[in-house]
Amino acid sequence: RVGLDDDLLSLGGDSVRTIQLVSRAKARGLIITAADVLGLRTIEAIAAVARSQPGASPQVSAPAAFELVDPAGRAALVERYPGLSEIWPMTPMQAGMLFEALLDEQGGATYRLQTIIELTAPAAAGRLDADRLRGACNQLVARHASLRAGFVSDVTDDPVQVVLAGAEPPWQQLDLSQLSAAEQAGVVDRLLGSERESLPDLDSPPLLRFALAALAADRALLVLSAHHVLYDGWSEQLLAGELAELYAGIELAPAGNFRDYLQWLARQDRAAGVQAWRARLAGAGPTLLAAAPDPAQPVAMRQLLVPLGGQELVPDHRLRVTRGTIAQAAWAIALAELTGTDEVTFGVTVSGRPGELPGVESTIGLFINTIPLRVRVDPDQRIAELFEQLAGAQVSMLAHEHLSLSDIQEAAGVGRLFDTLLVCQSFPAAGTGNDAVRVGKIDSIGMGNYPLTLLVEADRLVLQYDQRCHDAERIVMISERFRQLAGQLTGIATADRTVGSLRQQAVAPVEATATGPSQPGLPSEPAVVPPAEPAAAPADLQAALCLLFADVLGVAQVDPGDNIFALGCNSLKATRIIGRMRRSLGIEASIRTVFENPSVGQLLPKLAAKPTRPALRKRVSAD
Repeated sequence: RVGLDDDLLSLGGDSVRTIQLVSRAKARGLIITAADVLGLRTIEAIAAVARSQPGASPQVSAPAAFELVDPAGRAALVERYPGLSEIWPMTPMQAGMLFEALLDEQGGATYRLQTIIELTAPAAAGRLDADRLRGACNQLVARHASLRAGFVSDVTDDPVQVVLAGAEPPWQQLDLSQLSAAEQAGVVDRLLGSERESLPDLDSPPLLRFALAALAADRALLVLSAHHVLYDGWSEQLLAGELAELYAGIELAPAGNFRDYLQWLARQDRAAGVQAWRARLAGAGPTLLAAAPDPAQPVAMRQLLVPLGGQELVPDHRLRVTRGTIAQAAWAIALAELTGTDEVTFGVTVSGRPGELPGVESTIGLFINTIPLRVRVDPDQRIAELFEQLAGAQVSMLAHEHLSLSDIQEAAGVGRLFDTLLVCQSFPAAGTGNDAVRVGKIDSIGMGNYPLTLLVEADRLVLQYDQRCHDAERIVMISERFRQLAGQLTGIATADRTVGSLRQQAVAPVEATATGPSQPGLPSEPAVVPPAEPAAAPADLQAALCLLFADVLGVAQVDPGDNIFALGCNSLKATRIIGRMRRSLGIEASIRTVFENPSVGQLLPKLAAKPTRPALRKRVSAD
């Protein structure tokens, strides 16, 4: 039972349960917001601000088509994708991931996601039916339009999603039942690598594939490999749960459509979001833990896995804070120690699911977003006050979490704000299955490309890092300090201690700088560099590029020697530039080429050796 004055956070409430509460309240005709739940925290206080909505189970109105391409562009897309059903815009996070893919000319494994689902047949069922499971996978893709999307950057200024009416994902199955456990593990490891490398380019849907590794007649691992741009960790749980029900022949309720979220996103007040973030980040400086790596060296991502006990990072209920708040406080203090400062900014990943959107709990897609968290780590502040600061920051910015990181950083006027990311994994459980199939552990494997990412999962801490920026010994030290702080912060006795009583002497901070060339493979804004002398080039092409750059950047004039990043170019505008160059001038250039040659004068000599291509190529079937 929950009493009228019980604090919901002390009962185990968190951001996931908040979304579920807001969504289910709206389905019953009651309007509350996530800020209401997290800010007021008791039923009595929330009820006082709740609003009624006549009629239960409000439905989303019939969607209007997005007007994203002109008739000629649509015709070209239909020719390229004969099964084209819809054209959607992209979320800020999707646009960022697409940008990283365009930047990575070596075809790296960043932002490729693999979900490993343990499946077991109950005794009554006897065995797992591979054909039946494959059929369930195909039904899953048919149910969710977001799983049939591809991403195109050469049709309009802004990249778009193309959604096919139907798509059957690749499938393979292996019988490992005759192998020893050690041999099975080796084969599965190789399978994961080959499936990950077999994913198609982002403009060739479907962008996911399935593989079944049968370990015994009644036990198997189902591997779902996909580009992360399709869906998030919350969606992985939904996928596993739906697969089990489809396998059992259970009739499912109509699926939520990711398009509804995209339309919700289009209705948000961008100007209000920019203003809110500008105020929130006023006076903030960058918090950079790592020195800029040598751009000539390839990105070398590694990870450290640290097991966590069942109660580690679980706060005493009397603290009335979430596990995520504990992790944020621990990383804020650790980062302050590492940098020798009393204020830090780092990235956090938010679920991005608006609870007021009907069906958002059960919709598959990429809702997440990365936003900055600015924290004052005052040595004289009580730990309880630090918790309040973090909770207040979350509530105050809930309405603006959807804004793109590039827009946020532009509003702050700082450029690259941070180079560390904290991700607290918290999702609704997929369930244990049914009489036809049991769902066991669901493991997720993926790699981002920040210099350092801390992923706090239920049973482990994962530190992903770029070896060009951090060595293994330093990462082990950081992991140990984070765990130590998190363990201290979970106890009720710590709440009255000061932050300074927990802080250690700064641990040899790395001298970081916000200047220098753009770091390949990292999701950051390029630093401003002095313009080089423009090279000689045909005057007409030079003039055309200057006009094109000025138009995309929204400035009156761009001269051949102007550094475009000094004129406000960012990752999104750079993507628009290469798309416009293809369509208007028939010139092919990569994102990396533009980043490494940030003026018309520098860029022109590089273009001379590059072949042109048609503005839109026709997709060739592999059949």
